[in-house]
Amino acid sequence: MREAKKVGRIAIKALIYCEVVTSFALVIGLAMINLLGPGRGMHVDLQSISGSAVDPYLKTAQQISGSGFLLSIVPHTAISAFTEGNVLQVVFLSVLFAFGLHAIGADGGPMIEMIELTKRIVFKIIGYIMWLAPIGAMGAIAFTVGKFGVGTLSSLGALVAEFYLTCILFVILVLWPIAKWNGIDLWALMRYIRTELLIVFGTSSSESVFPQLVEKLTALGCDESIVGLILPTGYAFNHDGTCLYFAAASIFLAQRF
Repeated sequence: MREAKKVGRIAIKALIYCEVVTSFALVIGLAMINLLGPGRGMHVDLQSISGSAVDPYLKTAQQISGSGFLLSIVPHTAISAFTEGNVLQVVFLSVLFAFGLHAIGADGGPMIEMIELTKRIVFKIIGYIMWLAPIGAMGAIAFTVGKFGVGTLSSLGALVAEFYLTCILFVILVLWPIAKWNGIDLWALMRYIRTELLIVFGTSSSESVFPQLVEKLTALGCDESIVGLILPTGYAFNHDGTCLYFAAASIFLAQRF
């Protein structure tokens, strides 16, 4: 907010980085799932799948377009950006709000303090929720096994193994060279955020550790304004893990059926 020109330059660099690296993730994800083929030979009966359960996904797939994506960045209202859970809309609204706050100068001081306090409260609430997340994951696994039988664990296990192998390959081929080029010890960084990595593995969601990452990166010496811009942007655009997973899951389903 205090350095508007700097924010613009960093945002452009971040978006270019996210686009390039995410494309690498898609290519590697598609290549690995087609190469290993964990879902081949299962021949699941399509009649066993509820049509009503598939309909919402078909509707969403038909509505995806480039122009639709760009228009979806702009929220209908300031409140809807938060209630609909669209991270990109929250980032868009936050940047606009920050420029407005910047424009009024010192008068915006009390608002900045209130935002900081609100952030700390929300981070605490998310921390409490994360203690319950493993119970939810256990329930999802139990439901799948109860409905489709123990045999589903072997095929799902093969998918999980393929996915983690792909993630390791992505780290070695893409993230490690990028870190090396920028003078960052990737292994040391992973040790520093090891608790957050374990939470992500347990919940299958990187959003669960957003508050901790903000605090740890700031404590590490990263500029708070940089962290505040790059992390939300990364969560909206730099979905490397999501690309690796969706590539694996979609082709896995195609192989199964």
